[in-house]
Amino acid sequence: MAKMTPLQRAKQNERLANEALAQGNIAAAQAYQANITQQISNSKTPLPGVSNAGSRVSTAVNASVSAADEVRNFVPEPTPEPETVYDFNTDPETRRIREQEKNQQNRDSQQRRDQELRDARDEKNRTDNAIAVIRGLATDYGLTSLYDKMVSFITDGYNAEAVMSLIRDTSEYKTRFPAMAALMSKGRNITENDYINYEKNAAQLEQMYGLPKGMVLNNVTALLTNEVSGDELRDRVVLSSAASVSAPQQLKDSLRNFYGIDSGGLAGYFLDPAIATPILEKQFATAVIGSEALRQDVNLGLDIASNLQEMGVSQDQARQGFSNVKQSESLTRGRGDTVNNKELIKGTFGQEEDAQKVDRARQSRKGRFEAGGSFVTEQGGVTGVGSSTT
Repeated sequence: MAKMTPLQRAKQNERLANEALAQGNIAAAQAYQANITQQISNSKTPLPGVSNAGSRVSTAVNASVSAADEVRNFVPEPTPEPETVYDFNTDPETRRIREQEKNQQNRDSQQRRDQELRDARDEKNRTDNAIAVIRGLATDYGLTSLYDKMVSFITDGYNAEAVMSLIRDTSEYKTRFPAMAALMSKGRNITENDYINYEKNAAQLEQMYGLPKGMVLNNVTALLTNEVSGDELRDRVVLSSAASVSAPQQLKDSLRNFYGIDSGGLAGYFLDPAIATPILEKQFATAVIGSEALRQDVNLGLDIASNLQEMGVSQDQARQGFSNVKQSESLTRGRGDTVNNKELIKGTFGQEEDAQKVDRARQSRKGRFEAGGSFVTEQGGVTGVGSSTT
């Protein structure tokens, strides 16, 4: 067999070293490495090829040694024990707590249902009661046309008081209670019951004092708007009845002569709210005085009649006084001292200056009679209201 060259021998050792490393036999690879190193050391001349082979084997062996050291020094991390999974479904305490929670939820649900039933029952009672109240109000107030609307307000949650506030804005309400708006604008608020009682009072007064049906009732709006009270209304009705129903013709004539009121308008005149009650009372009292003058066929003007009324002359005093005036009419004519009609009337009713004139006229007639003159004596010389001399 031919002898191998140094390079061939080095390559053979390199190959064997690599095979040994491949099998994990580092010691054998190191032995082959040592052969190459020995071969280099024994050569007297440089062997570049052999040196290169030695370097390659040395690098491979060192790498394998380092890898083996890492393997030997490797400490594997401990494998964690599997986490214990707690089964709450089988835990007695958990099951007890869950059962308590479930029971509480059931109780809460039942309480809610019970409360809903109570609320529904209360709402039904509220609705039924409010509708009953509204039904009565609609009937009493004459607003039955608004009943369905009022019920709808109740079912929407409004109480009876709130419903009435809403109803007061409707045209039906304003038609039924036309004076309400005017009274409110004057700061005079009255209730619907007050309004209805006023109407009932008006109807009763009509019947009680014999006035035509509807004469007072149909004037309620104007009367209320002008703030004519119930007591004042009664006073007016009394005057109206006295002037139109039971009044003697002389009183009617006196009212026509003094104030231009014909018999057909007498009742309405005293119900006219535009005329203040005190004025009506004064006019009536003045007309009564005038009627007594007419009974005696005494000519009496409004100025003197008003003056007598202001003096406080009553109907009885007027009757007596005008009787005296009638008996003394001759003092207004003839020879000697005379008085005119006004002076005779005023003097008869005690106005001092005119009474003196009447007395002088009477004394003048008396003096002439005593002197033998022809004179028809007068009776009823008056020195004051209701008195006379003969």
